[in-house]
Amino acid sequence: MCEAAARLKKAARLVDDDDDDNRGTYGSTWVLVAGSPGVFARAPLDGAVTPLQSERKVRLWTDDYSDLWRILK
Repeated sequence: MCEAAARLKKAARLVDDDDDDNRGTYGSTWVLVAGSPGVFARAPLDGAVTPLQSERKVRLWTDDYSDLWRILK
């Protein structure tokens, strides 16, 4: 995801929220993409997001490139 966001000149962060029985909520993990990394420094996101680390093992998928066989190996 961070590769796709970088290609679009956007910032991406990982948000990981735990279960909270008192609020009746389930945990979730998702990626938030914004036009500026400054968005993540403001409340309520400050301290609640984690920078994504690129673990690129395959080339970024685009409309011009996709390699399903490499993914399935």
